Amino acid sequence: TMNMLVQFGVGLIFHAIQDHQAQAQAQQLSQQNTEWAEGLRKQMGQATDMADANGMDPFANADAFANPDMEGTAAFNQPGVGMQQAPEFPQQAADNLQDMQMQHAQQLQTLSDQFLQTSTALKSNFLNDNHLATTTPTATAQEPNPEPQVALDDNHQPVVQKGPENAVQQQARETFEDQSQNTLSAQHSDQTQQFVQDQKQNVQQFLADNKPDLSNPAIQQQLHNMLGGMQKKAWQLQTDQEREMLKHDAYTPEMQTNVDNYVNQKSTLVQQQNQEQEDSPDAQVLYQHQQDLGAMLQQKRDQLQESQQESSFLTGPPRFNSAPDEGPADVAKVLPPYLSDALYGMGIYQV
Repeated sequence: TMNMLVQFGVGLIFHAIQDHQAQAQAQQLSQQNTEWAEGLRKQMGQATDMADANGMDPFANADAFANPDMEGTAAFNQPGVGMQQAPEFPQQAADNLQDMQMQHAQQLQTLSDQFLQTSTALKSNFLNDNHLATTTPTATAQEPNPEPQVALDDNHQPVVQKGPENAVQQQARETFEDQSQNTLSAQHSDQTQQFVQDQKQNVQQFLADNKPDLSNPAIQQQLHNMLGGMQKKAWQLQTDQEREMLKHDAYTPEMQTNVDNYVNQKSTLVQQQNQEQEDSPDAQVLYQHQQDLGAMLQQKRDQLQESQQESSFLTGPPRFNSAPDEGPADVAKVLPPYLSDALYGMGIYQV
């Protein structure tokens, strides 16, 4: 079930993991879908870049290959290329899938709005009859008139007392809530950065260990599975952080249960939405287009390599026992587009 998630960009982990607003998610989905579609078109121009780097001109009309209006179709159809016409990008399928994603984002927004309404009512009811106890720190030379602070019990939880809060208690509570939220935000930021760093290092190590065999479908499947596992881990981290953040001012069991219910419902809804997107005919059309395009690009790379070898043999001086090129290579030149796009999203460009 991770096929489409990987296909549409593991880079979302690194940009959306701290984003809990459905509206922002909708904007990001729209932008990512557009960039992904444009990325496919750009993939068509990579063969020309390879040819230019090698001083070759395999196309009768190379300019047509790089013309975005032609979408690369003319280049694939040039005499001597030996390939079928490049598949036309399924724009309608991409638009349909984007519409589905926007609808799903709106569902998440509705769920979020309902939670906010309920949690606001629960907190208001709580504060009508209760308040957080306060304590005033001992005056010091640096702080001769310390402000009252929320009193904490032995478990570092605020002490709840009966009776509506007064202005002093309200100020102390709001300061405490702001400080708690800032502390959690910093902790979550550190957790996220560490997660991103660890996952990126794992992928880079895998690429280094398997560099000679990255064209092997079995190795590509292992990388695909690794990226899919990252998606699951990232989603779990985001879910745990959101639950913790929303509970920072949930002072009663009822308020905490409300948070748990919302986070659980959201998690279930997102899984259902992901499955619906993956199973949609439009997603399958886009996936098949990317596979077809990847096969054509690989055929073009093989042809360019063969042509380069023939040119070197016929025109260049003989070279024996030459060391293989061990320099870095663009991941898009050794991996199919759905994997190279995912690695680009992680900030991994070479192997």
